Amino acid sequence: MKNITLAFDVYGTLIDTNGVVDLLEKFIGDKAKAFSATWRDKQLEYSFRRGHMQNYVGFEVCTLQALEYCCLFYKTKLNDEEKNELMAIYAILPSFDDVKDSLIELKEKGFRLFAFSNGKAVAVEKLLTNAGISFESITRHRRKFLELHPELKPKQKTRIRKEEEKNYEKEYSRHLPRLD
Repeated sequence: MKNITLAFDVYGTLIDTNGVVDLLEKFIGDKAKAFSATWRDKQLEYSFRRGHMQNYVGFEVCTLQALEYCCLFYKTKLNDEEKNELMAIYAILPSFDDVKDSLIELKEKGFRLFAFSNGKAVAVEKLLTNAGISFESITRHRRKFLELHPELKPKQKTRIRKEEEKNYEKEYSRHLPRLD
């Protein structure tokens, strides 16, 4: 078999971000599933928007800001201890049920397996270790992975013009909670 490389995004592909629902139910009851879905959507939205605006912050900051947004959106009061518990659970989220066996099967068939994430390398390694998942390499950014494997790089790049960036920042930065 030809040496084929497969790369997987960590959160949402390998790791089940709905692993927070049980704890959320303890804190907010019936709103937990909707809250969790909105939280995840906002994490990604904030991360992508900040990337487009070249205003990078770590994924944990986007996660906390998305949690703050959800508390406002769902009119839910969580104290600092509850927020800290919810943030901490991201270090121990479970993998999806089929992930471990599927990765073992792919390795046995000779595929090279890589993981990438916007999260900090230490946090991602801890998360994957806790979930019992290992990879040949964990790459922090998709861009870095594509530099290592240019054959997988898309032909066209998406660019946002400076004027669009200004409009994005003006329109959407007001939705990001301040953490002063």
